Amino acid sequence: MTGRLRGAVRLCAVLVSHGVPRVSPMRRQALLLLLSLGGVVLGAALIGRWAVGLAVIADSVFGCWYALFRDVGPAQEPSADGVVTHEAVLARFRAAP
Repeated sequence: MTGRLRGAVRLCAVLVSHGVPRVSPMRRQALLLLLSLGGVVLGAALIGRWAVGLAVIADSVFGCWYALFRDVGPAQEPSADGVVTHEAVLARFRAAP
C-alpha cells in the first residue's frame, strides 16, 4: 500500500473505533456518507479518470433523488392532538381488529 492509502485506512479505522460512537447520530450519518463517497471515488480512480466523473455524477444524482423524492409518510408526521400517551397507544392497539 502507498503511504496515502495506508494513512486513509488508518484514519478510517480510528474514526470507526473511537470517533464514530461519540458523535451525534446526525454527524455519524454525515461522516458515513463522506466515507462512502470517498470509497466510491477511490474505487473509481482505480479504473480511470472518466470513472471518477461518472461516480461523482451518479452519487450526486442518487443523493438528490433520495433527498427530494423520499416520502415521509403519515407515521412520521406530528399528531394533531399533541403528545400521545403510552396508554392511548395501547388502547388504540387493543381496539384494532
